[in-house]
Amino acid sequence: MLEGGLKYEKIGMTNEDMKFIDLRRYNRDEILQVFGMKKSVISITDDLNFATSREQRREWWTGTNLPIMRLILSSLNYSLFEDSERTDISLRFDINAIEALQEQFQTKVDSAFKLSQIGFTRNEINDKLQLGFEKKPWGDSWWAPLNQIPVNEDTEDTVPDPPPAPAPEKPAEDDADAGKLYGGKRLKRISAPSPAKASAPLPVAKTGRTELRTKQLEAMWKTHIAKIQPYEDAYRRKLKAVLFSARRKTLALLYDQKRGLEGYTPEEFKEILPKALHDLEAIEFQVEADLMEDFGKRVYQEVMIVGSDSAASEIGVEYSFNLRNPAVAAFMERKLIRVREPLIEVAENIRSLCTEAVVSGWTVPELAREIRNEFNELAGWRTNAIARTEMVGASNFGRSVMIKNSGFGKREWFTAGDEKVRPEHLAMDGEKVGMDEPWVVDGYDLNYPGDVSGPDYLVINCRCIEVVDPDSGLSEE
Repeated sequence: MLEGGLKYEKIGMTNEDMKFIDLRRYNRDEILQVFGMKKSVISITDDLNFATSREQRREWWTGTNLPIMRLILSSLNYSLFEDSERTDISLRFDINAIEALQEQFQTKVDSAFKLSQIGFTRNEINDKLQLGFEKKPWGDSWWAPLNQIPVNEDTEDTVPDPPPAPAPEKPAEDDADAGKLYGGKRLKRISAPSPAKASAPLPVAKTGRTELRTKQLEAMWKTHIAKIQPYEDAYRRKLKAVLFSARRKTLALLYDQKRGLEGYTPEEFKEILPKALHDLEAIEFQVEADLMEDFGKRVYQEVMIVGSDSAASEIGVEYSFNLRNPAVAAFMERKLIRVREPLIEVAENIRSLCTEAVVSGWTVPELAREIRNEFNELAGWRTNAIARTEMVGASNFGRSVMIKNSGFGKREWFTAGDEKVRPEHLAMDGEKVGMDEPWVVDGYDLNYPGDVSGPDYLVINCRCIEVVDPDSGLSEE
């Protein structure tokens, strides 16, 4: 009983009302099913999450729209081109911009990569997965994972050459008499090979490789060298810039910064020389060496990773280079000491020049000329040799770490194969060793090509690489 004229109104739904709403939803779902429509397409999301909604939109395209579109295309192509003499033209819908199908396309791309790894050609994969790309003449050849070269024996000119390098400012880069780039009281000028030695016959490498294997290795070598070339150029530019900065500092200590060379009299030369020599004998180039070390921390890491990734791509596997590996950390520690050595050595050379100036009675201009020659010599082609030796060595270390973890049983030595290869390395071409065995080159043990623990004549300007021996098979580990 309600007092004061109040009336009862129902605010809920009876069972009959709820059954009626459920019936309407059931009828709606049936109608959608008949027409191949998905609830998410018409914004009915009461019982859908994001993943379900996305999948429904994809199914709407693949199960409803695309079959209808194929029927339309079939009819149009028949009516328009049935009597045409050309068989290479047809109509096709462009579905690349359909957002709901993008994830499906990525799945197809992943499948295409796996199919290419096991031997299917580009055109076969394109047809099988309906990727929609145009057929290419070269697409009927299988491109092997070993740095992507065509396996057909008649394809001679398909391997691209790396960008041409600038003309070297140094002697033949694999000269066995290259001498020392680091160490020694004076950085002695490295002379070009004598005509007799340059014309001496080189030993012939007997590799036993097939023509196809040789092509694969040549492509791998060219690609590897092309990848590290930018780092070699950057290392050379950085070292030259630091050396020229050190040269300016040295000459500023030698001359009064406010007066030119022409302003000094012979008497003033005698007065300024003792103080100049005292300042120069204390020079160390600590700031410049720190700059090279900071640069080295970045570039050595990047080049090691490039070398590791290069080797992994040749094998056709994924590999993550671990910079915290104790062997990698020890390698970096040695390299960060080595990157400072050109500055340390040139400082020692300048101190030697100061001693020689006193003994020989040089004037300030004469000492300045010798100092300039010292820096210019180091900043010339020897800087190029240092950059190549360091970057090739670091990249080969990265390759070696990856190859030793590849699971294969052996590794193989490969040279550049040109007239610049030193005889000791030419003799190594095609040699194979186990993963835990060193390379024995001219009686010396090297961990990898370009290993600076070996003597300079086997390391400076080395361009060799090591590769996995595919015939050795995977180890049981």
